[in-house]
Formats: sequence, structure tokens, C-alpha cells
Amino acid sequence: MYCPLLKEPGFNNTLCSKKSLVRSAAAKAAADSPIPTAGSWRRRKWLPVDVGSGGRKADNMDVLYHQTNKQVHEIQLHMGRLETSDKQSVHLVENEVQARIDQIFSNLERLEILSSKEPPSKRQNAKLRVDQLKYDVQHLQTALKNFQHRRYNQEQQEKEREELLTRTYTTNGTQKKILDVANMLGLSNTVMRLIEKRAFQDKCIMIGGMLLTFVVMYLVIKYLT
Repeated sequence: MYCPLLKEPGFNNTLCSKKSLVRSAAAKAAADSPIPTAGSWRRRKWLPVDVGSGGRKADNMDVLYHQTNKQVHEIQLHMGRLETSDKQSVHLVENEVQARIDQIFSNLERLEILSSKEPPSKRQNAKLRVDQLKYDVQHLQTALKNFQHRRYNQEQQEKEREELLTRTYTTNGTQKKILDVANMLGLSNTVMRLIEKRAFQDKCIMIGGMLLTFVVMYLVIKYLT
């Protein structure tokens, strides 16, 4: 092996030979033990393991189920408030109840998905619990619609009653105005009664004449044709 120290004065061959041997041994050791690459380190890493994912799903379903069940009981309390609410606030209570029912239906869709992912031993029981909640909220939705229908009918009846009273008041007011005008013209109540009686008699005469004309025309058509 070539040693550059041999050309320098004052250095002996033994020292240069020892240094050269040390360097050669280090290079050989490095060649025999290659530096680990990034791929080799990656192969030695531990892969993450999903532990307890089924337990977390079960916990999420239980939490969502209890929240939804609590909302159902709260809606039942609000349904009692509907019967005692006044006309100004009943619409607000109805909107609040409907919003809560819509939220429960959204939760039920999520619960159906979670129940289908339950283990086979728990799946049937989970579906039964979800079906019971669905039945309860459908019953509440029907009760709300029935209440709204009754309230609408009641409001329509009150509106028709007010219109009838308004028309009656208007008619009575018109008759009163006619009497006032007649009194202003100096007509007495007796004269007014005679006028009303005469008008009734004229009406009877007109109806009788129409009936007589009809009978005559019928006889003419029957016996002359």
C-alpha cells in the first residue's frame, strides 16, 4: 500500500505502516456493516393498531340514544304547553316543537347506521331501541299535526262568526239609517208600518200573478196542443 509519509523526512516506515493498517481496517469494517437506510428504519417501525374502535362506536351510539330519548321527553312537555299557550305565543311553541322533532328524525337516521354496525349479539337489541324511539317521535308528530288542525278549524270558526256579526251589525245599521231618514222627513211609525205592509201585499200579489200565469199557460199547452 502506498504511504505518502515515506517521502517526508523524519518519519519511519513502521509508523506509516501502522496508520495505513488502521485506516484499512476501519474502511473494511464500514464496508461489512453498511449504514441502515430510511427504508430499513421504516421496516422496523411499529404499525399503529386500532384498539377498542368497536367500544368507541358503542359509546357513541349509547350517548346519541340517551340524548335523543331525552329530547323525546322534552317534546312531550312542550306538547302540554301548546294547550295552555295564548294566540300570540302558540305559533312560536309549534315551531320549536317541530324543530326538535326534525332534529330527532336526523338523530334516528344516524342511530340506524350505528345499530347496523353493532356486533351480531347486540344488533337486534339496538334496532329495537331505535324502532321504539321512532315510534314515539312519529306519535308526537301526529299529535302536533292534530293540534294544528284543531287550531286552524277553531280560528276559521271564529273568523266566520266575526264576519257574520259584522254583516248583521251593518244590516241593522242600514235599517236604522232608513228609519232615521224617514223620521227626518216627518213620517210617523204608523206610516212606516203601512208602507211595509203595502210592500208585503205587493209582493204577495206579484207571486200570485206569476203562479196564475203559469197555470194558464200549462192549461193552454195541455188542451190546445
